[in-house]
Amino acid sequence: MLAVGVVVAVAIFGVGRSYFSPRVGLWASVLFYTTPLVSWLSSTTYIDLAVALFLFTALTAFLRWESTRAHGWLVITGLLAGEALGAKLTAVFGLFPLGAVLLWRLLANGAATPLVCLKYVGGGVLSGGLVALPWFAVPWVLTGNPVFPFFNAFFQSPAWLAENTTLDAGAFGLGTSLASLGRLPFSLTFDTGRFGIGVPAGALGASLLMALPMGMVWMREGPCAGRILVVWGVGYMLLWALVVQYARYFIPLLPIVVLLGASAARVFPSPFPWVALPVYVSFALMLVAQGGMISAQSWSIPDRFPIRLLLGLESN
Repeated sequence: MLAVGVVVAVAIFGVGRSYFSPRVGLWASVLFYTTPLVSWLSSTTYIDLAVALFLFTALTAFLRWESTRAHGWLVITGLLAGEALGAKLTAVFGLFPLGAVLLWRLLANGAATPLVCLKYVGGGVLSGGLVALPWFAVPWVLTGNPVFPFFNAFFQSPAWLAENTTLDAGAFGLGTSLASLGRLPFSLTFDTGRFGIGVPAGALGASLLMALPMGMVWMREGPCAGRILVVWGVGYMLLWALVVQYARYFIPLLPIVVLLGASAARVFPSPFPWVALPVYVSFALMLVAQGGMISAQSWSIPDRFPIRLLLGLESN
């Protein structure tokens, strides 16, 4: 998981450099990895960072298809999307928006017929299915339920007698009313403990509050890649909010959030340096605050930062 987290950070830098600027890529990757929940996940066996890796690289391959229209990039998109689904079912929060973005870009081209749309979407589903299906076959053989323990009322696996498999998902989040959805960005930033067990306030960083206004900027006048990131991100967040508002399941969206937030480093610099100064001061304050929260996120690890041991002042 440590290696996976590092690769995600490198991928964020690559996308930021390619579609915004090297400065945006660097700030985004640093903001991502100093997010307390990300640093903590790098030291656990939870696989949400792996879902983030496969979904984000699938989106990266899609951006390459958008710029080159080479069909091979769509095949790669499907393969990576299938790997995300095979890793964890929560990947569906990103797969449906990815399919919607594909249809949007095909129709925006003006030359796409229903048969062409079916060809592209079907090719992506087929390539993704080839990768994902073996990971559902294994639990099917072992338990009689390919998505064990979910949907057990249908598959009726003898290894899991309960039919209600939502577990404690309803205990987290704010609800799905319009007022609750409107408060989500602020609650995720300042009241993060409502979205998981042992998740302190600020565990998801502050990038979301910067990503919202920047997303509006890119939707209005940004490059196509910026609009794709915004549409995909909004789709993921809506599905996440409507199904299960759990902090770890938000992590696959975080690469997009930090990229959009850090893109302020491209929009605001101008011939007058003082215009950009507040942006960089904000970034620096975010890094200090996020870094300071990493220890609080690791509350369950007694020797979370063994500085004395590393300095040779304390024995094992």
